[in-house]
Order: sequence, then C-alpha cells, then structure tokens
Amino acid sequence: MIKNISSFLFILALSHQIIFGSDDTSATVTIQPQQILIGQPADLQISANIPSGGFLNWPGYEELEDHKIEILNLGLVDTLDRDAGSTTLMQTLRVTSWEEGYIPIPAFEFTFISDNDTIHFESKATLLEVQTVEVDMTDRYRDIRPLFKFPRTFREILPYLLAAIGLLIIVVLIIRFLKKRKKPLKEPTIWEKPEVPAHIAAISSLETLRQKELWQKGHIKAYHSELTTILRKYLYKRFHLDAIEMTTREIVQKLPAYIENTALQSDFKNIFELADMVKFAKFNPEDNDHEKVLEKALEFVKKTAEIVNDKE
Repeated sequence: MIKNISSFLFILALSHQIIFGSDDTSATVTIQPQQILIGQPADLQISANIPSGGFLNWPGYEELEDHKIEILNLGLVDTLDRDAGSTTLMQTLRVTSWEEGYIPIPAFEFTFISDNDTIHFESKATLLEVQTVEVDMTDRYRDIRPLFKFPRTFREILPYLLAAIGLLIIVVLIIRFLKKRKKPLKEPTIWEKPEVPAHIAAISSLETLRQKELWQKGHIKAYHSELTTILRKYLYKRFHLDAIEMTTREIVQKLPAYIENTALQSDFKNIFELADMVKFAKFNPEDNDHEKVLEKALEFVKKTAEIVNDKE
C-alpha cells in the first residue's frame, strides 16, 4: 500500500500544470524546478483565466506557510488580454522549503464576480520535492581552513599613514607650545633693579665695557654705541629723562635743566658727537680718544650721582 501511495505522489508531482474550471474560468499552477535541494529557491507561477468585464478575488498565501513553504519574493499580479472576451491574470512567487520530502502546495481558491453571476473555482494541489545534501558520515572530519591574508595595498595603508603624520604634527605643536609657556623668566638687568642706584649701574656697565676691549679688537662702532647707550640709561634712571628715544641734539638741549655744570654738559656733548661721527660718518678716532671718552663718561656719572646722606 505504501508503494501505491509513493507512486501516486510521484505522478502528482509530474502533473505540475493543472487546469480546473470551465473554458471561461480556470486556474493554473506551475512550479519550476519541481525538485530542489533544501533551501534552494523555486518559482511558483499562478495564473487565472476569466471572462473580460468582471472582478476576480485573488487568493492569499497563508496556507503556504502552514505547509512549510517559505515565500522569498512576492511578485506583482500582471494582467494579459488573451482575446476580446477573455483575460489572464498571472503572479510569480519565489519560494523555498527547509523540510526534506514531498512538500504539498495547496489548492488556491478564486472568486469571479460579474454582473450576471458569481463563480468559485480553484487550482489543483501539487508537490515540491525537497532533497537534502548527502553527507558521507564515514569520511573523517576536517578542520576549517585558516583565513587567507592578502597583502595590504598602499591605498589601504594611506589613511593610517596620514593619521599618524597628523598625530605627530599635533604632538610636536603641543610640545613647542608647552616649552614656550614654561620658558623661565628673564633675569632683570642691573638697570631694572630698583635697589641698585643709577650711578652704580652706570659705573658697573662702563667698567664691563672696558673689559670687553671692543675698540682694541676693531669693533669701534659697537664700542661707542654701547657707551652712549649706558649714558642714556643713566639719564633715564637718574633723572627720569627719556634719553633712550632722543637724538643727541634733543638730549643736549634738555640737559641744562638737570645738570648746571657747563663743563659736564660740554664733556657729555663731546662724547655723543664723537659717537655720532663714528656711527654715521665712519670716523676712526685716535686710540687715546677711545679711552678718553670712557674716562669722561665715568667722571660725568660720578659728579652727577645722587648724594644719599646716611642718618644714624
């Protein structure tokens, strides 16, 4: 008896194109391929022929899931005019099944409604044969092969390279910024220390200038320029006269207001005029003139120094 049932199912599977109904109304179901491996897709095509001028109620597919058929893709219903009095409606479904064996595809019920009558008709059920992949259980198990690593191209490495360069630039900028912020405070010069009197700062600077031996080494312009700068700073610290930004003529004009001694005024004027000739006229004084202006500068500072009376 089991053999007869198997023969019946086989014959039913071969009959993949079934037509039910009259000549005017009929339904057709085809499935290709009829035999699939488990999970493999197949196309289920459903078509219905009806007279023109009526309305056809298209079936749903809820029963397919009940029969272990999974719909992968649901196509649109197309309308084809066969002739002046007949119309064909067609829809294709992509289906599969995950169960081994003969999976029944149920009949689909249609209802055609026209002005004169209501006709019920259906397709015929068919089968989908689902087979599994044969596995040789006697064969030994093999481990999964390791992933094959392809060599990286320059295009793949480029984003990481640019990111590394950008990070390096940021680190360098941060280090430079921190170094500037941590720069130690500059030690105040002798002229900037309020506790050092003006004449002490000037005498110390003039003696330091003597020890440099600039004019002896041929740096005559630098020698006279530094000497006059010391006297300018002295006037500012001693008398608050902004001589640093003044010309020689301006200083000489304002000097009598602070120093009454005309001999000192004359010595001061000679020192600055000689320096101007060296700096601007490239004049080269005699050796004794270099020592002479330094001594005159020391004498000017000492004679104009502020006298402080110590009170016990």
